[in-house]
Amino acid sequence: MGAVQKCAAYVVVVALCLTGVSARSVADDPISRGLQLRKEGRDEEALPFFQRALREQRAPRAFGQLGTCEQALGLWVEAEAHITEALAHPRDPWVQKNEDALRTARDYVQARLGSIEVWGKPDGASVSIDGNAVGVLPLAKPARAAVGQRKLAVEAAGYQPERRSIDVSAGALVREHVVLQAATVAEQPKVNVIRQGGDGDGNPRSLDPSAIPAGAGPAIYRRWWFWVAVGAVTVAAGGTAYYFATRNEGCQAAIGGTCTTF
Repeated sequence: MGAVQKCAAYVVVVALCLTGVSARSVADDPISRGLQLRKEGRDEEALPFFQRALREQRAPRAFGQLGTCEQALGLWVEAEAHITEALAHPRDPWVQKNEDALRTARDYVQARLGSIEVWGKPDGASVSIDGNAVGVLPLAKPARAAVGQRKLAVEAAGYQPERRSIDVSAGALVREHVVLQAATVAEQPKVNVIRQGGDGDGNPRSLDPSAIPAGAGPAIYRRWWFWVAVGAVTVAAGGTAYYFATRNEGCQAAIGGTCTTF
């Protein structure tokens, strides 16, 4: 945290502490506990107490204290929203006492913010900046973003997502036009499988491969290699029989004798 930022945060917290202490004890009041931690320079530890105070009661004081704590932590977008909400209640006694400090804090925050306007198709596509959802198309208003390079994402079911890097400048508006393209789903091809009997009218049935059990196929006697094998065996058997039938041709040995033919 820079020296200027620390100084601005300290001025704001001192001003708010002088006018924001509740009658309840510090232990019972999350805002009082948060202010005590901030005076000790423990802003990050104080943040959950102010968040709890806002959950318990959405009062201008809770918005203001949370916003100025977020300012001290560099949470610019959140700080602007909460401080602005506090200033939206000018008749609130606490706001009246701290209006100058709140306006100073908001000016400091807004000098570190820019805006991103996203428009395009399809309606209902979700829009996020740096992973934080900011709305759906069409956006009601430009989204606020911290100065620097931001990551824009636009997504919708059935469409290819669009992601871009955007440079945001202080006080500037960046416009982005996004038209998502429909996602293409490859269709699974179908094959014709002819089964005996067909569909009852003598026509072959057209089946989706997914309907055929794994490993299923034509019967073995319908496979080409089966008959090739049978033919080879038959030829071999015939040749063998012929060989033994002719090998003793011309031999006059008596039964039980020997006749050499080689």
